[in-house]
Amino acid sequence: MPTVLRTCLLVALLASGSLASLTGFKATLTNAGVDHVKNAFLPGLIQQIGTVRVPDQSTSWGSSFWKIEAYLTDIYASDVRMDIAQSSISCAPPSGLTINGVGLAASIRFRWGFSTSVGGQSGDGGATSAGSTLTGQVALGADAEGRPTLNFNDVRVSLNNLDVHIDAGILSQVLDWFIGTIKGMVKGNIEDIVAGAVRDLANQMSAKELSTLSVHTAIPGSPLAVDYGLSGIPSCAADYIVVPMKGAFYNADQTPTSPPVPAPAALPDYEAQPHDVLMFISEYVANTAQYVYWEANALNHVLTQSDIPSDIPLLLNTNNFDEMAPDMAKTYPNHEFQLECGAESAPINRFRSTGLVEGSLPLQCLLRIMPEQIPAFRFHSLLTYTASLRVEENFIRGKLLGASTAAATVTDSTVGTVDADQISSILEFVIPEVTPRIQSSILDQGVELPHVAGMSFASTTITVSEGLIRVISDPQYSR
Repeated sequence: MPTVLRTCLLVALLASGSLASLTGFKATLTNAGVDHVKNAFLPGLIQQIGTVRVPDQSTSWGSSFWKIEAYLTDIYASDVRMDIAQSSISCAPPSGLTINGVGLAASIRFRWGFSTSVGGQSGDGGATSAGSTLTGQVALGADAEGRPTLNFNDVRVSLNNLDVHIDAGILSQVLDWFIGTIKGMVKGNIEDIVAGAVRDLANQMSAKELSTLSVHTAIPGSPLAVDYGLSGIPSCAADYIVVPMKGAFYNADQTPTSPPVPAPAALPDYEAQPHDVLMFISEYVANTAQYVYWEANALNHVLTQSDIPSDIPLLLNTNNFDEMAPDMAKTYPNHEFQLECGAESAPINRFRSTGLVEGSLPLQCLLRIMPEQIPAFRFHSLLTYTASLRVEENFIRGKLLGASTAAATVTDSTVGTVDADQISSILEFVIPEVTPRIQSSILDQGVELPHVAGMSFASTTITVSEGLIRVISDPQYSR
């Protein structure tokens, strides 16, 4: 598939879904991106026009013996071309684009003829048009399903310097008149028909391209899906286009809703960059993902003896923890136990100026004596972790760099006194069980950046700063 519209569609492809009030994700098409739009969009669009058929035309003058009838048939306009370097696509605030195509040229061919009461002539003819122009407006919006739309309207073509030639000898007194007549017959019709062809083709191509964009993207192997819904209509400034998006995660088995996490902080609109696309991602996006994981119990894990590597001499047995919980060891001697661990509330992520993501997970574990499944006590601690981020193809992925826990507290004991200070020996084994789940189910899966089919983010850098992530890229297309 040609690259027509793809960079232009970047204005919309990052902004699908239903309108919402919260903006957790914002994309900006920079001045360099707008220029890329021109270089990718205009040549392909003009090339796709092909050959345009114009309805037959006729006219007459006088009456009776002095009547003259002229006609044109088999009228075709083809080989449409444009001076791309001198043409432009620019913002039309508040939510549109203006196309100004200059150096438009076309070749026209037709059959001509005229008749009078004393005879007539016919033959083949043609015309060329140089220095013509094409203008149009593009309105940015969203359809009823929340998908982005590009509505090409008010497209106009002005044929200038129309040079008509015919291949039969006509008296010079008649030739100038007849050529002028031909110009009058074809100029307005060709302008309207070519303009309509451009408008219809652009709208068809944009609709087809946008149909490859999934409004709601599921995260494989998890309960998550992400809603890249417009949180407002894209807007234009002097030389860049801003697309505000919801960027919220939700449970894929449920109707999308805004998770109850702190509202996103205001994101920048624009920062000067020599690249096409600049994306801002707030902590809100990451925290909605963590909330859905927590709500779906995806962060829970039951630690049993089978989870302990065979080369580690640790038995989850009450006898081994008689100093930590002496009454438990006396009441239930030589009993295995398991630890049912999970997050008490949704983890919170923070983007830091160190370039890392810092997270905290309120950890809770219930020690359950087996095989009777007796709840012995609960202990609580705060698991903190740090992670780095990277972009791989169209995904933001992470790597867990380290994790630690704070001092534990004990509640709900049914087995007497429990020494909370000695729970650290248990946490040494809990952490290696909990943190891989964060790595595998969240960081390894990553978050897919929105895109149409065949598009990938190239020359991409990701920067974590205080409160937000910046992703800078130049999209590439493989089809």
